[in-house]
Amino acid sequence: MSRIRYSQKFKHEAVRLVIEENYTLNAAAKAVGVSHTAMTSWVHRYRDKVPQRTAFACKDDEIAELRKENARLRRHCDILKKATAFFAREETP
Repeated sequence: MSRIRYSQKFKHEAVRLVIEENYTLNAAAKAVGVSHTAMTSWVHRYRDKVPQRTAFACKDDEIAELRKENARLRRHCDILKKATAFFAREETP
């Protein structure tokens, strides 16, 4: 059985959940689909290496960034809705 390899970016984003979003280790591990042990290891290893989000120079920059993030999350949600509908049709006899 081969081991799953996660990218640096994935690990940094997972660690960011604990550092910036105040997730517990268990909640963060469950949110990204890894073991508690892996999450603990990543937090200890990458805590100082995860770049902190920078403060925005003005409200307009922050609003623009939040709008981009909102649009990305809406697309993600739409994809999940379509996948759910697809699999629901597949299971119906």
